[in-house]
Amino acid sequence: MPCDIICPVLKNERIADDIMLLWLDVDAGKKDEYQPGRFVHMKIPNRPDLILRRPISINGYDNVVGRLELVYQVKGQGTEQLVDCQPGDTIALIGPLGKGYPVPRGTKRALLVGGGIGCAPLKMLPACHPDIQFDAILGFRNRDCIYQLEDFQTLCEDVILMTDDGSAGEKGFVTDALQRYLQSDNRTDVLYVCGPPPMYKALKPILDTVDKPIYISLEERMGCGMGACVVCTCKIKRDGVVENRRVCVEGPVFPYEEVVL
Repeated sequence: MPCDIICPVLKNERIADDIMLLWLDVDAGKKDEYQPGRFVHMKIPNRPDLILRRPISINGYDNVVGRLELVYQVKGQGTEQLVDCQPGDTIALIGPLGKGYPVPRGTKRALLVGGGIGCAPLKMLPACHPDIQFDAILGFRNRDCIYQLEDFQTLCEDVILMTDDGSAGEKGFVTDALQRYLQSDNRTDVLYVCGPPPMYKALKPILDTVDKPIYISLEERMGCGMGACVVCTCKIKRDGVVENRRVCVEGPVFPYEEVVL
């Protein structure tokens, strides 16, 4: 049974509008565990009234020094409390948990499609697979919401930046950029997508036409994070049968064609 890891805080800073980057000191030499798409289940410090932990996707991991990088959005009591954490404080977490992004055998080129806070877990894929050429389509509300763009530009061959209002990059949505990208490029072997449910629904008509592997990461409220409470279920269709699956254990990453949106 996974147990609490007590992690000293190394850094906790704002990197965009309501977006924070948190560095935690964890064990080194665990790169086989801290994989892209997996998450940690964090106990909110100094708030015993907030019983439920917060699942936060892994944004990066330094295997040499044992530094865990997490990006979180400030949008509730728990994450508002996290903002106050300073270097030297400690945070208890369980993890890494869940199943991450698989890389099909023979993959030479991949496309990342992220929206908002959903861009955070995608950054680790090209960092962990330098032998694969990655392109990225990233969507944000406006220029104040953009984070880690330079990291993506360093790790990826090409990055298409979209903002809703056109204040940075191109004006429009990831749907616009993805449609154009797929029409002009047939060399991509696999797509990795992460974003809020409305983004998935907007992308569905486009993704349904893609004949390549697509993996998406689902976000659900969680209780235990280890599959016991069955709170974070989603609908998965396999062999024509719709079944419930636990996002924390069977996911959070699923093949797109299996997910009932």
